[in-house]
Amino acid sequence: MTKDCTGNPPGNRLTSGEVIKKYRLKNNLSRPELAKLMDLSRNTLMNWENDKSSPDARYVRELVQILGIPLHELFGLPSTELPTRQEETVLALYRRLNPTNQKLARQILNNMLEAETDARDAFLRKEYLFIPLQSTPAAAGTGCPEGQMPPVPYFTRKSRRSSYADTVIKISGASMEPKYRDGDLIYLKYTKDIDDGDDVVCVYHEGFIIKRMHERKLFSLNENLPFGDEHEYDDIQIIGKVVGIVEDEDSPDPDDLPVLMQLFAKEIREFEAAYETD
Repeated sequence: MTKDCTGNPPGNRLTSGEVIKKYRLKNNLSRPELAKLMDLSRNTLMNWENDKSSPDARYVRELVQILGIPLHELFGLPSTELPTRQEETVLALYRRLNPTNQKLARQILNNMLEAETDARDAFLRKEYLFIPLQSTPAAAGTGCPEGQMPPVPYFTRKSRRSSYADTVIKISGASMEPKYRDGDLIYLKYTKDIDDGDDVVCVYHEGFIIKRMHERKLFSLNENLPFGDEHEYDDIQIIGKVVGIVEDEDSPDPDDLPVLMQLFAKEIREFEAAYETD
């Protein structure tokens, strides 16, 4: 389970009073002992721990020093919102500059940031492409219903496989294990040029399936989930062949996705218009 900076599940972040009590107990201090160390009444400390009142700035400093409470945890903030020691040093140096040099420092930082942004954008443009991801998965089983949902843009790293493919489609089922597993994404090339041994995607029973072509017949790779009775070949239409599996390293970093959406905004609008998506 994902936890926040306090070690608690999201939505269950400790209150400031609970944090004080947690660290008091962690330091093996009773309430009277901590109250004596801080030169305050037991009732005051009890009110803090019960969230009936809050310590002022002087006592916050003492709590941090005596109990070792991180400030971001005491105030319920993500640790990333607080400046690091290096950032505090830079800020202190900036404040020592005269106004003219402060302005110059800001200009230098803006220029550096602009250069980094341009370099990042050029790298992402060169490294990634977007390709349609089909909303209906290909069944490695008996067939997934072919819905009316249009494909969506999917970003993947440029490679021989992704550049050659026309679309990406998700595997559903286990009949093509061990090569393809439930949930895998595959690159698909629309083609009628199928060779013996190719893995193909077909329209079958108003759905998509993925099978292995062998001697002009279709087979499952999983022997426990066979495919190939005579009646099962009725109304099967091959739409393309698999040209690779989408690997984990093909996907962009989640932080880069919003940037990619902006960089490819024009292409995405044209894509959505072609498929009449919202």
